[in-house]
Amino acid sequence: MASARDYLPTRARLIEKGVQIGANCLWCNEEAETTTHVLLQCIKSRETWRNLGMQYNIDQVQLQNGNIEGIIFSILSNLSNNEKCTFAVNLWSLWRSRNVAVWDNQLDRTVDIIHRGSCLLTEWRIARNVEEQDLLYNHHRQGSSKWQRPPHNFIKCNVDASFSEHHNKVGIGICLRDEFGMLMGARTLWYQPVMTVAIGEVLRLLAAIDWVKELTFENVIFCEDSKEVADSLYSDERDATELGSILTRCRDDLSNFCNNSYVEFSRREANMVAHNLAKAAIYNADSHIYFDIPIVLIL
Repeated sequence: MASARDYLPTRARLIEKGVQIGANCLWCNEEAETTTHVLLQCIKSRETWRNLGMQYNIDQVQLQNGNIEGIIFSILSNLSNNEKCTFAVNLWSLWRSRNVAVWDNQLDRTVDIIHRGSCLLTEWRIARNVEEQDLLYNHHRQGSSKWQRPPHNFIKCNVDASFSEHHNKVGIGICLRDEFGMLMGARTLWYQPVMTVAIGEVLRLLAAIDWVKELTFENVIFCEDSKEVADSLYSDERDATELGSILTRCRDDLSNFCNNSYVEFSRREANMVAHNLAKAAIYNADSHIYFDIPIVLIL
């Protein structure tokens, strides 16, 4: 945020840039208007934080840090998630109130500042809830041809296999991304000798579940581009074949080790990263794990 980086155009900052202007705070007219003063130290801001029950925490942090960036991030590190939201929107509301004083010659009451912040927070939460509902809806639809972000607090695991008769291998590609689409990890491995497509498609899912189990992740959506595998996993029918045995292992590991996780069908077009990883796995001498973006992700 601009306030944390001290980019706000306070009077002190404008004077540094050569602007001819008075230095004192518009609210108290006692101290130079710096970012730290207007957001945390002025009588107006202190009254706001005192009414929100945060003034003591702010005072303690200010004793340890001399700059606005250190102060803000230290305060945030000691707050709960809800308190972080309240702190952030009221930083914005305080600066908004300062601008109202500058441009409209209007002095907000403390209750007005807090009310404005509360309204912003409520609107943000409503918008986020709608977005999450849309994401949940999209992820339970079948047939999407574009990669979609997982819902809040979920991880999406795309997995694919590549079959090479020439190299006598089945390559496996696995990609983990968070709710923001950021890479959490990718893995390539291969099995030998080459096997039937039906076995390979189930084995790739097991490999993905095994890796997620090893990483102790939960809330994972495993994306399979084989509708048969996705449907068979949740079927009541059981068989004693090799295919059935691997499916049983998948079910058991999902149930016992991957809390709040499930498998869904995803078209190949929405699974291209894992597909490229699987093709690259054929040419690797051994298994690879990536935590930075590998070149195959952008091929």
